[in-house]
Amino acid sequence: MKDLSKILQIRYNNVRPAAGMLLLAEPFLGDPFFSRSVVLLIEHNEEGSFGLIINKEVPVKPAEAISSLGNYEGKVFVGGPVQPRSIFYLHTLGQRLEGSLPVIDHLYWGGDAMQLNQMIMKGEVKPGEVRFFLGYSGWSPGQLQDELKRD
Repeated sequence: MKDLSKILQIRYNNVRPAAGMLLLAEPFLGDPFFSRSVVLLIEHNEEGSFGLIINKEVPVKPAEAISSLGNYEGKVFVGGPVQPRSIFYLHTLGQRLEGSLPVIDHLYWGGDAMQLNQMIMKGEVKPGEVRFFLGYSGWSPGQLQDELKRD
């Protein structure tokens, strides 16, 4: 009979973190922010790593977080424990929104917040084109690699 104990073993595979990667938290992680979280890695460089939790929607409408958005029906998510009162956003607007930075094909983050607000108020942005996040997930230089090796 085969030894089934190895089926559930997870080993570090030496894949280096990079923008666009999805990080899956261990299912029984005790941290309330990261337990069962899926983090989209936005940036990873010598200064550290920046990502957004993409699977934890909050029961808040965008206009409750940013009053100038009026009746915009987009979604708001917990992005992570760092700067929880700051708002970040992912979108598919591309270069229509000045200052946008590509994450992966057809997905961008950031850009001119005032321009985004104006585009939303003019009805130029559909709810599925932008996701707002409260806070972000961040790691100091080398911290993410160490956590991936350890966990």
